Amino acid sequence: MTRVANFAQHERNLAHILNAQERLNTGQIQISSGKKAEQFSGIARDARRLVNVETSLVRTQQYMSNNDLTEQRLQNMETNVAQIFDVISEYKTLLINALNADNGADLAMPIQAQAMLDEITALLNVEDDGRFLFSGTLTDTQPIDQTGLPGSYTLPTSDGDASGYFAGNSTKLTLQADENFTVTYGVTADEVGFEQAIRSMHMIVIGPPNDRSTLEDALTVVGNAIDSVSDIRTRIGASRSAIENVNTRLSDFVLFSEKTIGELENTDITRVITEMNSDQVAVEASFAVIARLANLSLTQFLR
Repeated sequence: MTRVANFAQHERNLAHILNAQERLNTGQIQISSGKKAEQFSGIARDARRLVNVETSLVRTQQYMSNNDLTEQRLQNMETNVAQIFDVISEYKTLLINALNADNGADLAMPIQAQAMLDEITALLNVEDDGRFLFSGTLTDTQPIDQTGLPGSYTLPTSDGDASGYFAGNSTKLTLQADENFTVTYGVTADEVGFEQAIRSMHMIVIGPPNDRSTLEDALTVVGNAIDSVSDIRTRIGASRSAIENVNTRLSDFVLFSEKTIGELENTDITRVITEMNSDQVAVEASFAVIARLANLSLTQFLR
Protein backbone atom coordinates (compact mmCIF):
# COMPACT_ATOMS: atom_id res chain seq x y z
CA MET A 1 0.00 0.00 0.00
CA THR A 2 1.31 3.45 -0.91
CA ARG A 3 0.91 6.08 1.79
CA VAL A 4 1.58 9.80 1.92
CA ALA A 5 4.61 9.04 4.05
CA ASN A 6 6.26 6.75 1.56
CA PHE A 7 4.73 8.07 -1.70
CA ALA A 8 7.82 10.09 -2.72
CA GLN A 9 10.15 7.17 -2.14
CA HIS A 10 7.79 4.91 -4.07
CA GLU A 11 7.79 7.27 -7.06
CA ARG A 12 11.57 7.59 -7.02
CA ASN A 13 11.95 3.84 -7.01
CA LEU A 14 9.54 3.50 -9.94
CA ALA A 15 11.47 6.13 -11.88
CA HIS A 16 14.76 4.34 -11.22
CA ILE A 17 13.23 1.06 -12.32
CA LEU A 18 11.85 2.53 -15.56
CA ASN A 19 15.16 4.19 -16.39
CA ALA A 20 17.10 1.01 -15.68
CA GLN A 21 14.68 -1.07 -17.75
CA GLU A 22 15.02 1.39 -20.62
CA ARG A 23 18.80 1.07 -20.44
CA LEU A 24 18.46 -2.71 -20.37
CA ASN A 25 16.28 -2.64 -23.50
CA THR A 26 18.74 -0.28 -25.21
CA GLY A 27 21.64 -2.54 -24.24
CA GLN A 28 19.90 -5.59 -25.68
CA ILE A 29 19.33 -3.74 -28.97
CA GLN A 30 22.97 -2.58 -29.03
CA ILE A 31 24.24 -6.11 -28.49
CA SER A 32 21.96 -7.67 -31.11
CA SER A 33 22.60 -4.98 -33.76
CA GLY A 34 26.23 -4.30 -32.95
CA LYS A 35 25.48 -0.56 -33.16
CA LYS A 36 25.23 2.04 -30.44
CA ALA A 37 22.00 3.42 -31.93
CA GLU A 38 19.63 2.84 -34.81
CA GLN A 39 19.44 6.55 -35.64
CA PHE A 40 21.84 9.50 -35.50
CA SER A 41 19.78 10.96 -32.68
CA GLY A 42 21.03 8.12 -30.51
CA ILE A 43 24.60 9.38 -30.86
CA ALA A 44 23.78 13.07 -31.20
CA ARG A 45 27.07 14.21 -29.70
CA ASP A 46 29.13 12.30 -32.29
CA ALA A 47 26.70 12.36 -35.23
CA ARG A 48 28.31 15.24 -37.10
CA ARG A 49 31.80 13.83 -36.73
CA LEU A 50 30.56 10.41 -37.88
CA VAL A 51 28.95 11.88 -41.02
CA ASN A 52 32.11 13.83 -41.85
CA VAL A 53 34.35 10.79 -41.42
CA GLU A 54 32.03 8.58 -43.48
CA THR A 55 31.92 11.18 -46.26
CA SER A 56 35.71 11.42 -46.30
CA LEU A 57 35.97 7.63 -46.35
CA VAL A 58 33.67 7.29 -49.37
CA ARG A 59 35.59 9.99 -51.24
CA THR A 60 38.93 8.38 -50.41
CA GLN A 61 37.75 4.95 -51.53
CA GLN A 62 36.65 6.47 -54.85
CA TYR A 63 40.10 8.01 -55.31
CA MET A 64 41.66 4.63 -54.61
CA SER A 65 39.36 2.90 -57.08
CA ASN A 66 40.28 5.44 -59.81
CA ASN A 67 43.96 5.08 -58.94
CA ASP A 68 43.79 1.29 -59.14
CA LEU A 69 42.14 1.48 -62.56
CA THR A 70 44.78 3.90 -63.85
CA GLU A 71 47.59 1.82 -62.35
CA GLN A 72 46.21 -1.22 -64.19
CA ARG A 73 46.30 0.69 -67.49
CA LEU A 74 49.85 1.84 -66.81
CA GLN A 75 50.87 -1.71 -65.98
CA ASN A 76 49.47 -2.88 -69.33
CA MET A 77 51.31 -0.06 -71.09
CA GLU A 78 54.56 -0.88 -69.31
CA THR A 79 54.21 -4.55 -70.22
CA ASN A 80 53.67 -3.71 -73.90
CA VAL A 81 56.56 -1.23 -73.95
CA ALA A 82 58.79 -3.91 -72.45
CA GLN A 83 57.75 -6.28 -75.24
CA ILE A 84 58.42 -3.57 -77.83
CA PHE A 85 61.88 -3.13 -76.33
CA ASP A 86 62.49 -6.87 -76.71
CA VAL A 87 61.31 -6.82 -80.34
CA ILE A 88 63.53 -3.92 -81.39
CA SER A 89 66.49 -5.44 -79.53
CA GLU A 90 66.02 -8.66 -81.51
CA TYR A 91 65.62 -6.61 -84.67
CA LYS A 92 68.91 -4.81 -83.99
CA THR A 93 70.65 -8.17 -83.69
CA LEU A 94 69.20 -9.21 -87.06
CA LEU A 95 70.52 -6.03 -88.67
CA ILE A 96 73.99 -6.62 -87.26
CA ASN A 97 73.94 -10.18 -88.60
CA ALA A 98 72.68 -8.98 -91.98
CA LEU A 99 75.60 -6.54 -92.23
CA ASN A 100 78.05 -9.26 -91.29
CA ALA A 101 79.44 -10.73 -94.53
CA ASP A 102 76.30 -9.68 -96.43
CA ASN A 103 73.96 -12.20 -94.83
CA GLY A 104 70.87 -10.13 -95.62
CA ALA A 105 69.60 -12.42 -98.37
CA ASP A 106 69.82 -15.49 -96.17
CA LEU A 107 67.99 -13.76 -93.31
CA ALA A 108 65.08 -12.57 -95.49
CA MET A 109 65.24 -9.20 -93.77
CA PRO A 110 62.16 -7.58 -95.42
CA ILE A 111 59.94 -10.45 -94.31
CA GLN A 112 61.30 -10.45 -90.75
CA ALA A 113 61.16 -6.65 -90.54
CA GLN A 114 57.50 -6.66 -91.62
CA ALA A 115 56.64 -9.32 -89.05
CA MET A 116 58.29 -7.30 -86.31
CA LEU A 117 56.62 -4.11 -87.53
CA ASP A 118 53.25 -5.87 -87.32
CA GLU A 119 54.07 -7.00 -83.78
CA ILE A 120 54.95 -3.47 -82.66
CA THR A 121 51.80 -2.14 -84.32
CA ALA A 122 49.67 -4.65 -82.44
CA LEU A 123 51.37 -3.77 -79.15
CA LEU A 124 50.74 -0.05 -79.66
CA ASN A 125 47.13 -0.66 -80.73
CA VAL A 126 46.35 -2.49 -77.49
CA GLU A 127 42.96 -1.90 -75.84
CA ASP A 128 41.97 -2.03 -72.19
CA ASP A 129 38.26 -2.08 -71.41
CA GLY A 130 37.47 -0.57 -74.81
CA ARG A 131 40.12 2.17 -74.54
CA PHE A 132 43.16 2.40 -76.80
CA LEU A 133 46.00 3.02 -74.37
CA PHE A 134 48.46 4.75 -76.71
CA SER A 135 46.04 7.17 -78.44
CA GLY A 136 46.28 10.06 -75.97
CA THR A 137 42.85 11.43 -75.13
CA LEU A 138 41.34 9.92 -78.32
CA THR A 139 40.82 6.65 -76.49
CA ASP A 140 38.24 5.40 -78.99
CA THR A 141 40.68 5.69 -81.93
CA GLN A 142 43.23 3.05 -82.92
CA PRO A 143 46.56 4.89 -82.84
CA ILE A 144 48.62 3.16 -85.57
CA ASP A 145 47.59 2.65 -89.21
CA GLN A 146 50.41 1.28 -91.36
CA THR A 147 48.72 2.47 -94.56
CA GLY A 148 49.86 5.97 -93.60
CA LEU A 149 53.56 5.06 -93.64
CA PRO A 150 55.67 6.87 -96.29
CA GLY A 151 56.40 5.24 -99.63
CA SER A 152 60.12 5.98 -99.56
CA TYR A 153 62.96 7.31 -97.41
CA THR A 154 65.94 9.53 -98.11
CA LEU A 155 69.11 8.27 -96.48
CA PRO A 156 70.32 9.05 -93.95
CA THR A 157 66.91 9.53 -92.40
CA SER A 158 66.20 11.96 -89.60
CA ASP A 159 63.62 11.76 -86.84
CA GLY A 160 60.29 12.77 -88.29
CA ASP A 161 56.75 13.13 -87.12
CA ALA A 162 54.38 10.20 -87.05
CA SER A 163 51.34 12.13 -88.26
CA GLY A 164 51.05 10.02 -91.40
CA TYR A 165 50.27 6.83 -89.52
CA PHE A 166 49.36 8.09 -86.03
CA ALA A 167 45.60 8.63 -85.62
CA GLY A 168 45.54 9.60 -81.96
CA ASN A 169 46.73 12.81 -80.33
CA SER A 170 49.69 13.73 -78.16
CA THR A 171 47.66 14.95 -75.18
CA LYS A 172 48.58 13.15 -71.99
CA LEU A 173 45.87 11.92 -69.63
CA THR A 174 45.52 13.26 -66.09
CA LEU A 175 44.39 11.61 -62.88
CA GLN A 176 43.15 13.33 -59.73
CA ALA A 177 44.92 10.91 -57.41
CA ASP A 178 43.67 12.62 -54.26
CA GLU A 179 42.32 16.00 -53.23
CA ASN A 180 45.67 17.75 -53.61
CA PHE A 181 47.62 15.71 -56.15
CA THR A 182 47.17 15.32 -59.91
CA VAL A 183 49.21 12.88 -62.00
CA THR A 184 49.84 13.34 -65.72
CA TYR A 185 50.42 9.87 -67.09
CA GLY A 186 50.71 7.67 -70.13
CA VAL A 187 52.60 7.78 -73.42
CA THR A 188 51.36 7.99 -76.99
CA ALA A 189 52.24 5.97 -80.07
CA ASP A 190 53.90 8.98 -81.74
CA GLU A 191 56.70 9.05 -79.15
CA VAL A 192 60.12 9.47 -80.79
CA GLY A 193 61.25 5.99 -79.73
CA PHE A 194 58.26 4.31 -81.34
CA GLU A 195 58.59 6.42 -84.49
CA GLN A 196 62.26 5.44 -84.77
CA ALA A 197 61.51 1.74 -84.38
CA ILE A 198 58.70 1.83 -86.93
CA ARG A 199 60.79 3.85 -89.42
CA SER A 200 63.80 1.57 -89.09
CA MET A 201 61.73 -1.53 -89.81
CA HIS A 202 59.67 0.03 -92.57
CA MET A 203 62.71 1.25 -94.50
CA ILE A 204 63.93 -2.36 -94.63
CA VAL A 205 60.49 -3.52 -95.79
CA ILE A 206 60.25 -1.06 -98.70
CA GLY A 207 63.93 -0.36 -99.39
CA PRO A 208 66.23 -1.99 -101.93
CA PRO A 209 66.81 -5.61 -100.88
CA ASN A 210 70.02 -6.14 -98.94
CA ASP A 211 71.14 -2.56 -99.58
CA ARG A 212 74.03 -1.92 -97.20
CA SER A 213 73.35 1.81 -96.82
CA THR A 214 69.74 1.10 -95.89
CA LEU A 215 70.80 -1.58 -93.41
CA GLU A 216 73.35 0.74 -91.82
CA ASP A 217 70.91 3.61 -91.49
CA ALA A 218 68.25 1.28 -90.10
CA LEU A 219 70.78 0.03 -87.53
CA THR A 220 71.61 3.59 -86.44
CA VAL A 221 67.93 4.50 -86.14
CA VAL A 222 66.97 1.39 -84.15
CA GLY A 223 69.93 1.97 -81.81
CA ASN A 224 68.45 5.37 -81.00
CA ALA A 225 65.03 3.76 -80.65
CA ILE A 226 66.32 1.36 -78.00
CA ASP A 227 67.54 4.26 -75.86
CA SER A 228 64.29 6.20 -76.37
CA VAL A 229 62.00 3.25 -75.59
CA SER A 230 63.99 2.56 -72.42
CA ASP A 231 63.30 6.15 -71.33
CA ILE A 232 59.59 5.72 -72.15
CA ARG A 233 59.41 2.66 -69.93
CA THR A 234 61.11 4.57 -67.11
CA ARG A 235 58.53 7.38 -67.34
CA ILE A 236 55.65 4.91 -67.14
CA GLY A 237 57.26 3.30 -64.10
CA ALA A 238 57.62 6.70 -62.44
CA SER A 239 53.90 7.38 -62.93
CA ARG A 240 53.01 3.99 -61.46
CA SER A 241 55.25 4.64 -58.48
CA ALA A 242 53.64 8.03 -57.83
CA ILE A 243 50.15 6.52 -57.90
CA GLU A 244 51.18 3.63 -55.65
CA ASN A 245 52.62 6.10 -53.12
CA VAL A 246 49.36 8.05 -53.08
CA ASN A 247 47.35 4.87 -52.61
CA THR A 248 49.56 3.87 -49.69
CA ARG A 249 48.73 7.13 -47.95
CA LEU A 250 45.06 6.75 -48.80
CA SER A 251 45.04 3.19 -47.44
CA ASP A 252 46.37 4.48 -44.14
CA PHE A 253 43.56 7.04 -44.04
CA VAL A 254 40.97 4.35 -44.83
CA LEU A 255 42.18 2.25 -41.89
CA PHE A 256 42.08 5.27 -39.60
CA SER A 257 38.59 6.23 -40.82
CA GLU A 258 37.19 2.74 -40.43
CA LYS A 259 38.60 2.55 -36.90
CA THR A 260 37.09 5.94 -36.04
CA ILE A 261 33.70 5.01 -37.49
CA GLY A 262 33.76 1.76 -35.53
CA GLU A 263 34.49 3.61 -32.30
CA LEU A 264 31.69 6.10 -32.97
CA GLU A 265 28.90 3.73 -34.04
CA ASN A 266 29.74 0.18 -32.98
CA THR A 267 28.79 -1.31 -29.65
CA ASP A 268 31.44 -2.03 -27.04
CA ILE A 269 29.96 -5.40 -26.10
CA THR A 270 31.98 -5.83 -22.89
CA ARG A 271 31.06 -2.39 -21.57
CA VAL A 272 27.37 -2.77 -22.44
CA ILE A 273 27.13 -6.17 -20.73
CA THR A 274 28.81 -4.77 -17.62
CA GLU A 275 26.39 -1.84 -17.53
CA MET A 276 23.41 -4.15 -18.11
CA ASN A 277 24.49 -6.35 -15.18
CA SER A 278 24.63 -3.26 -12.96
CA ASP A 279 21.20 -2.11 -14.15
CA GLN A 280 19.76 -5.58 -13.56
CA VAL A 281 21.02 -5.54 -9.97
CA ALA A 282 19.56 -2.05 -9.52
CA VAL A 283 16.15 -3.13 -10.85
CA GLU A 284 16.03 -6.14 -8.56
CA ALA A 285 17.04 -3.99 -5.58
CA SER A 286 14.37 -1.42 -6.41
CA PHE A 287 11.68 -4.08 -6.58
CA ALA A 288 12.82 -5.37 -3.22
CA VAL A 289 12.55 -1.88 -1.70
CA ILE A 290 9.05 -1.40 -3.15
CA ALA A 291 7.99 -4.75 -1.70
CA ARG A 292 9.25 -3.82 1.75
CA LEU A 293 7.61 -0.37 1.63
CA ALA A 294 4.32 -2.01 0.68
CA ASN A 295 4.46 -4.19 3.78
CA LEU A 296 5.14 -1.36 6.23
CA SER A 297 2.35 -0.79 8.82
CA LEU A 298 2.01 0.64 12.37
CA THR A 299 1.44 -2.86 13.77
CA GLN A 300 4.68 -4.11 12.21
CA PHE A 301 6.47 -1.02 13.49
CA LEU A 302 5.18 -1.57 17.08
CA ARG A 303 6.34 -5.18 16.95
